[in-house]
Amino acid sequence: MILIFDNLNDVLTVNDLYNILPIGKNKIYDLLNNKEIYNIKCGKKFLIPKQSVEKFLMQNA
Repeated sequence: MILIFDNLNDVLTVNDLYNILPIGKNKIYDLLNNKEIYNIKCGKKFLIPKQSVEKFLMQNA
C-alpha cells in the first residue's frame, strides 16, 4: 500500500486527487472518463475508490 493514502478516506473525489497527484483536473477527468482509474459516477460527481488510485499508480509507475 502507498503510504500517502493511509490517512485518506476509502472513497475519494476529483478534488482529493487534484490535491495529491501532480496533474491537472483536466487530466484527472480524462483518466476517469476513460476508466483508466476505476470510478463510480453518481450524478455529475465521480466517486473514486482509494484502491483504484493505488492500482493505477502501481501499474503506471
